[in-house]
Amino acid sequence: EYFFKGHFPNMPIVPGVILIEALAQTAGIIVAKSFSNQSEKSVLFTSVSNAKFRKPVIPNDEIVFKVKYINHVKSIYKFSGEAKRGSERICDAVFSAMIIDNNLK
Repeated sequence: EYFFKGHFPNMPIVPGVILIEALAQTAGIIVAKSFSNQSEKSVLFTSVSNAKFRKPVIPNDEIVFKVKYINHVKSIYKFSGEAKRGSERICDAVFSAMIIDNNLK
């Protein structure tokens, strides 16, 4: 992929923002499945905090994303998540997402 060229010529790595996005997408799936009619809802990433990148991820690494629900207030859901390569923690973060109705304009 084009993003592996990144900032390190001859050393392709997966950008940290891609890892955080993957954690957020995983949480989005969890939240969306809790609604009876997912087609009328969207999940919007709203914040990230305490992100830590512990090891580089290279192309073809197999990464497992684990997300834990913390709480929610109204339409804002908060999660913690981590990405692992085997038993090695690659990155972790706390983040939140907002659930909106698609028919709102």
